[in-house]
Amino acid sequence: MDDDYCKCCGRNFLDDLKNGYEEFYNIAFSLIGKRVKNCFFDKITSWCESHGVKSTGHIIYEELPFNGTKNYGDVLGALSSLSIPGVDEIDTNLASKSILFLYSVAQAVSGDNGAMAELFALGPCDMTYAKKKCMMYLASCFKVCKFFIISHLDMRGNAIIKDYFNIASSDQPDFCGMKLLSETAKIAAEYSKKDFEPELYVAYPQDICVRNYKAPIKDDFYFELINHLAKHQIQFKLVPFDLAEKNDRTLYFTQDLKYEIGGIKYTTPTEVCELFEKKCRVTTLNGDLCDGIFVREYSDGSLVAVNHFGNADTYLIDGKKVFLDEFGVYTAEADDTLCYDKRQEIETDFDITYYNSNAIRAMFVDEQTDSQIICEKDFNVIFAVRKGETACLDGKPLTLGCKNNALLSCGMKDLYLTTDSIKLEKGRHILSSANDVRYLPSVLLFGDFTAKSISGDVCSLELDIRNKVYKIGQKFTDFGVVEFGSKLLVPSDANAIEIYRTNLYTKLYVNDVLIGEKIASPYIFYLDDRFKGKNVTLKIVQHSNIGNMFGDVEYFRDASKTAQWKGAPVPKRTYFGFDKINFIF
Repeated sequence: MDDDYCKCCGRNFLDDLKNGYEEFYNIAFSLIGKRVKNCFFDKITSWCESHGVKSTGHIIYEELPFNGTKNYGDVLGALSSLSIPGVDEIDTNLASKSILFLYSVAQAVSGDNGAMAELFALGPCDMTYAKKKCMMYLASCFKVCKFFIISHLDMRGNAIIKDYFNIASSDQPDFCGMKLLSETAKIAAEYSKKDFEPELYVAYPQDICVRNYKAPIKDDFYFELINHLAKHQIQFKLVPFDLAEKNDRTLYFTQDLKYEIGGIKYTTPTEVCELFEKKCRVTTLNGDLCDGIFVREYSDGSLVAVNHFGNADTYLIDGKKVFLDEFGVYTAEADDTLCYDKRQEIETDFDITYYNSNAIRAMFVDEQTDSQIICEKDFNVIFAVRKGETACLDGKPLTLGCKNNALLSCGMKDLYLTTDSIKLEKGRHILSSANDVRYLPSVLLFGDFTAKSISGDVCSLELDIRNKVYKIGQKFTDFGVVEFGSKLLVPSDANAIEIYRTNLYTKLYVNDVLIGEKIASPYIFYLDDRFKGKNVTLKIVQHSNIGNMFGDVEYFRDASKTAQWKGAPVPKRTYFGFDKINFIF
């Protein structure tokens, strides 16, 4: 550093450090940035490319300008040295105030190979495919074309990292929907190749971070601007500080916490946004700006609207009424069926078929070693106990060793031993065990029952009879795969069937012919002529995620004293069913 510093400015490094030379930190951090790039990232990339592979990855704090600059000297310079620069979005909190700045960094460092994003690691285990699709499209708006699904590959990953869990394997009942997510990734990656014309360039706050090294500025100052620009649908690009031009299309963050464009200072993000003509292509039905809807307008006239934390609601998109579900994605090339057409609500009851036994944990929190099972009638159940643990039912040890291969998923067969079928008589039973782990329960119950978790000083499971008939609008919890079947007449002029307001991986069959499968809204399935005007058998098959197996995890989060229980948000109950089912004409 002494030599580099002297070559750079002709001064002595240590003297300037001790004496507080005004430009010391600016010069020093510029040199640190070059060293991080030249001595670390460039060497890795050079080795990779000479061996026929690409280098990729991310750094810590790429979403926090001050900490990133403090640790790397030049965040964008370091990342741009990788063959495929990346960012880390594992928190899965799409309402985070920093997320758009994070993805702006990805766009700023993207090159010929685009950029990558590490996604999904903090789960949670019940994250819907809709949310994963939303994350991919939001990332693609910022040149991300490679999506790394950071995840446990089987249940054993949970023995080490106990605080959070996201699994990508057949232990997830809806894992077969992953092939549709793969197709989504391909489409999103194509959007990442599109260009857009920025109305405003935003210089990375390198200078202000360095100059305030000893008196750090809260990063909210930067996030607030980016989020205001996004809400007003102003197309912007983050650019490296040293490459930004001084003109009336480039914004700089100033030392006195203002925003400067073309030599004029502005105090608030609102003042900055008022410089641009209001021409929002996505609004509420009243014509107002939308919270939580990110809009990317591409140079070819196409558009992507991503509902990353807005309400599930009907919006005006280019003058059309479009329903965007929670985490919904709209593209200009989307089917017109996203818009309001003629619909006729289907009124029928469905027979319910359960493809597998229900599965749920016996709950123990912290020091608890007893859990209750309350049976509303006699039930035959099978217990699965984690290897190395013991469990007692009403004071008697459970006998283990039955290998029920059809009962346990692939990832659990090596972790749990099962009992033979045990009759639980109507009433209350005490189950005892120890060493419970949030996502690696000591005891699981399997059987033909519906289960309700009751939390308290002693946690309970209430077992009751599974419903056999489904009335539209009901929602219920279960685990695995459930079929809804009914006979009905298809109108001769019906074009499609819409399943309204669900978030599960769903398949639709007509007369046992698979019509389609969906992982996210809109759940619209097109009908061909052979079914129109005919009496048919309709089957809707839905797959849950693994979340319901883990019981009342919100209670675990609030009551547990021994784990942080990361993940945003915490898993909630997964519900089978839907609000409506419609014919579309």
